[in-house]
This record gives sequence, structure tokens and C-alpha cells, in this order.
Amino acid sequence: FLTVEAARANAKTELASYKNAADYREAQQTELAAILAEANADIDTKDSVAAMSEVVAAAKSKIDALKTDAQYTAEELAQAKDSAKAELATYKSIDDYRDAEKTAITTILANATTAIDSAANKAAVETVVTEAKSALDALKTDAQYTAEEAAALATAKDSAKTELATYKNADDYREAEKTALASILATANTTIDACENAEAVGVVVAEAKAAIDELKTAAEYEAEEAPDAGDDEPTGTPDASSKEDESTETPDDSTDGGENEGGCGSSVHGLWAALIVAMLFVGVAVLKKKREN
Repeated sequence: FLTVEAARANAKTELASYKNAADYREAQQTELAAILAEANADIDTKDSVAAMSEVVAAAKSKIDALKTDAQYTAEELAQAKDSAKAELATYKSIDDYRDAEKTAITTILANATTAIDSAANKAAVETVVTEAKSALDALKTDAQYTAEEAAALATAKDSAKTELATYKNADDYREAEKTALASILATANTTIDACENAEAVGVVVAEAKAAIDELKTAAEYEAEEAPDAGDDEPTGTPDASSKEDESTETPDDSTDGGENEGGCGSSVHGLWAALIVAMLFVGVAVLKKKREN
């Protein structure tokens, strides 16, 4: 036969061992202790096992409502994962990137999402976010590429102009050729300024050099004009009419139609026009000199 005192002791023991206080956080441990203290006090006022059982059941219900540390941790981890995914999804605007980088961003985010889902704790989630952001930061935006390309193009243009400016020494030429050389260089510089990429700049440089190479130096004229050159007249300088016929020939396909692959447009023909004018000028100068002689 179970006495009332024994029943009270059993009820209190049952509640005391119902949950492990160590499984709770500090705030819940305090609540647990208060529930047990209130239940024990209520049990002391009961004179029947049935009444004590009701107190025990009510106390257990209150205790069950308390979340354990593990439950809080799981909830916090789930929230951290959701927040991490949202943070990465809005970290960069994919519209700011070129196609290759857009593909890379999609891959980085997909891999990060997988890693976040499998993370065992918030620290692991934070590591994934940090690494994903670092990978995203390494991708260049369209604006960055554009700025770099503009800087590279500006450098290419400056280098091209310097290359042409030092390609020949103007002092090696007679006055007519000096004028022609200056015209070719001026036209080339204007054309270079209009180019939209380095490849087009290279085309202009090549065409300008070809035009300059057509000009004879003073030394070449002197060699042709020497008494032992074999002819009564200089052989290297065509008259104005023949030079005009030569200069009006159609340039090669690289300038056909006035367009240039690379964005320099019809201004490429300025080089040919400069050469035509220069050679006509040279021809007239030579004829005038012959008449004076």
C-alpha cells in the first residue's frame, strides 16, 4: 500500500528526472526550475495520488513547451542559411557583367547554395558566404572591362603615333617630300584617334608606313640625278601626269568601301588621299626644277 508521503516523493522524483536541465539554455533553465518549484509546492498540498498526478501532468506540459538548446540551434542555423542565400543573391547585380561573368556568377551561387545547405553550423555558413563573396569580387564588371579596354586603346594609340613620328627622319627628305610626310602623319594621327580597337590602329600604322615608304629621300634623288645614273633625266621621279595615274589606282581590299574592321571608318582613305596629294606635289616640284635647269 502506497502512503500519501510516498506518493508525493514519487511525483517529485518523476518531475525532477523528466528533463535534463543541461539540455537548456540559461533562460530556459530558470523557467524549468520555477516550474518544478511550483509543482512541488502544489504536490505538497495534495492528499491523493490522482490529485498529485494532475499536478505532475500539468507541470510536464509546461516543461514540454520549453525549447532546448538543440532546438534553438537548429532554428538559428536554418535562419542563418536562409539569410546567407538571400545575402549572396543580392550581393551583385548580374546585369553589370558580361556573358562569361554572368555564367561564372550563376555557378558560384549554385555551388554556394549547395554548401550552405550542407553546413553543420553557423560558422560553416559564414565561411561559405565569405568564400563566395571573394569569388564574386574577383569577377570584373562590364564597366571595369570597358575602362581597361579604353586605357589599353589609348596606350596603343599613343604608341602608334610615336612609332610613326619616329619611323622616318624628315631631314632626310627634300621639301616636297617633307610636306608629303607631314600630311601623311597628320592624316594617320587623325585616323588613329577615330579607331575603336587596337587592331584597327595597327592597320592604320601599316598603311601609313606603306605611304611613307613611297616617298624618296634626298639621297635617292641625288643618286638618280648623278651624271653616271645612265639617263638624261632622273629616272626615279615620275612626272605629274604619270604619278597622278598611279595614285588614282584603287587601294587594296583593306580599305575597300571606306570601312575598316575596327571602327576607323572612311577616314582610312585619308592616308591614300594624303599620299596622292603628296606625290602630285612632288611631281610638280620636279617638273618645275627640270624646266629651270
